[in-house]
Amino acid sequence: MEKLKLFEKQNVSLYQVQKELGYAIQTLYRYARNERKIENMPGKMLVELAKYFKMEPEKLYVEIQKYQKQLGGKNE
Repeated sequence: MEKLKLFEKQNVSLYQVQKELGYAIQTLYRYARNERKIENMPGKMLVELAKYFKMEPEKLYVEIQKYQKQLGGKNE
């Protein structure tokens, strides 16, 4: 079974990211399972994640969008 990720090249578990950033247990999993769209992610969260992954927020946004489209899901 493949691990849930926010974007293709993510190399850290969602659990670890959530723990280190202090997010609730299901927060990032909802985006990873495409239950929530990246378009609805709060800007502050996107910026925090971008800093965590050492990426520009715009680049991370595009990478998550692209990955969500590959996966399909409930919000398509």
